[in-house]
Amino acid sequence: MTFPGCRTFAFPSLYRLVFLALSVLELALFTSAVLVNHTIDDQLMLTANVLRYVPPNGVWSQGQTCTTCLIHPGIIDVDKAFDGTWSYAAYQPGQQSTEVQAFFNGTAVYVYNIVPNTVPGAATFVNLTFSIDGIYRGRYIFIPNESSEVLYNVSVFSATDLSQDVHNLTMNVVGNNASHVLFDYIVY
Repeated sequence: MTFPGCRTFAFPSLYRLVFLALSVLELALFTSAVLVNHTIDDQLMLTANVLRYVPPNGVWSQGQTCTTCLIHPGIIDVDKAFDGTWSYAAYQPGQQSTEVQAFFNGTAVYVYNIVPNTVPGAATFVNLTFSIDGIYRGRYIFIPNESSEVLYNVSVFSATDLSQDVHNLTMNVVGNNASHVLFDYIVY
């Protein structure tokens, strides 16, 4: 049936081809807007200049292999740490700044630590501050209870309002109390 004033097109396959091309273009535009998370493990990215430990020598240790650390494998379940690793620092008030700096390109960042409660002989109180690009962004304080429970994958900081750009995140151990920090990984 033909309606008055309507034409029949001689190349219906051309229109199908244009529709298919536009559909592929729309799909490409949609998939290019999908955000992807990246993980920086405390150990694996050291050679890529993504992480920097301050001071570089003497304070930070590889927790999973440290034989002199007060919080060590046996207290920490290596299988529950991301990629089986963590970085360990014991902080004493008045000592040089103890921090982790991470460089990343993204719009959000999340920092995860291992947080033990009571460990005989170790100060498990945690007092951390966070800055991004030199601007203070927040604090994490943990006051341990009397249990020996160790908490894994603890989100100690997040920021989801960043511009799509290269950023410098600094986690600084501060305060008037001794503490131990078990840095595990960052997701951005």
